[in-house]
Amino acid sequence: MVENGILGIENRTENWKTARTLVKILNQKKENEFATEIINNTEGQKVKVAQGDVRLELFWKGFRDLVNAGDSERLKTQAIDKYNDFKGIGRTIRNYGLHVSNDNYETSASDFESRLFNNLRSTEIDIVITSNRYILIGEAKCDEDLGADSRLFLTHQLIRQYIMTDIICKIMGAEVKIIPFIVCKDIEKVKNKSQVKLMIEKFGLDPRNIFHWNDLNKYTGC
Repeated sequence: MVENGILGIENRTENWKTARTLVKILNQKKENEFATEIINNTEGQKVKVAQGDVRLELFWKGFRDLVNAGDSERLKTQAIDKYNDFKGIGRTIRNYGLHVSNDNYETSASDFESRLFNNLRSTEIDIVITSNRYILIGEAKCDEDLGADSRLFLTHQLIRQYIMTDIICKIMGAEVKIIPFIVCKDIEKVKNKSQVKLMIEKFGLDPRNIFHWNDLNKYTGC
C-alpha cells in the first residue's frame, strides 16, 4: 500500500503518470527545453527552441479530430492514397522478427481501406510536441508493454502512430520532420524490443530519445 494514492491504492496507469509529469513540465514552462533536447539528439546540432514556438498536447487523436471536423469520405480517400508511401512495409516488419499476417499492412488485404481508416481514426499518441519544422511524437510506458494487436490492420503501436502522423502531415501539406521518442521505466528493456529496433533504423527514433521517467525531472522542477 502507498500513502499518496486514493484509498491508499497507487494509480499505475500510464495516462496518469504521463499527465502528472507533463503538466509539471508545462507549469515550469520547460516544454521548449524538452523539445530542444529531443530535436538536438536527432539532428546533431544545437537548435534552441523558444518558448513561444512550441505547443504540447497529450493523448492526441489527430486523425479522428481531423475527420470529425471535415469531410470523412474525402479524408479516407486521401489517407488511402498517402498510405501508398508505405507499400512493402509488411515485409520490412517481418524482417525484424515481428509477427505480420497477410491481413496486416498489405493493400491486398481484405477490406484494407476501411480497416486502415478505422485504425487511423482510433490511434492515440500520448505526447505530441510541435515546433517550427518538427513534430515530436512520444509514447509513455510504465508497466505496460508496447502494443501489438494482430487483429488491427496497422498491428504495431509505434509504427501505427508514425504512419498516422505522416499521413496527417501529408494531407495537411505540413512540411515537418517527424521525430519519435519514448519515456519508460527500463531503457535497456525497451531498446531490445524488435518494434523499437525497427523504429530506430527505419523511422528516425534516436536511441538517446528513449528517456527514463527520471530524466524528465530536470524539466518538472522535482
